[in-house]
Amino acid sequence: MPDESPPPANVIDEKLRLLGEAIQEIDDALLTRHKLTKRHLDQIDAEIGEVRYYLSFLGDPWKAGFLPPLENLRVTLHKNMTSRRQNRRNEELKAWADRLMLLEKRRELVMEFRALLAARRQTRGPGP
Repeated sequence: MPDESPPPANVIDEKLRLLGEAIQEIDDALLTRHKLTKRHLDQIDAEIGEVRYYLSFLGDPWKAGFLPPLENLRVTLHKNMTSRRQNRRNEELKAWADRLMLLEKRRELVMEFRALLAARRQTRGPGP
């Protein structure tokens, strides 16, 4: 029974192709994560803007006098804004962690890619 395994050069070429695809997938994932982060942060900023808009209608508490229903609404809106700001910080932190993980994985793949390129040059000898 003949040995049907491809020659080492073909194995290296195939591995290089797969590593190149994996690196491109990570690049695509980084771009997608950036777009997703921007969309989330824009949405959170819009929600904060809405809360500020509603707060602007309540006026200053010392001018209107103490009105419990308005004060309850004011406190609720301030809590809502604080929550949105926390959401923004959480999204920024999560995006940073995701990018860091993807960049680390990309670096590993690039190093493996370069090592295989060097191995391929050694097996083929000098030339293009």
